[in-house]
Amino acid sequence: AEFPKNQALTQGGPGTSTETIPVYLYLTSWEYIDLAKGFAMSYVTLILVLAIVLVAVRILMKEKRKLDELYGQQP
Repeated sequence: AEFPKNQALTQGGPGTSTETIPVYLYLTSWEYIDLAKGFAMSYVTLILVLAIVLVAVRILMKEKRKLDELYGQQP
């Protein structure tokens, strides 16, 4: 499988050092036909991304409350 953006940005090397997570998941699942491993890795990736997003939302909400207090706006 070819991934033009990755190829254009990194010229594909050295080795697999510039492979992104989605590309690696695709290759594992479909090119190497290891569906169980690919699906397990995608599930773990989903959980990690969800955790990062929830932390970011919590931080942004805290900052918004501080700014609302500072400028006297009511929620």
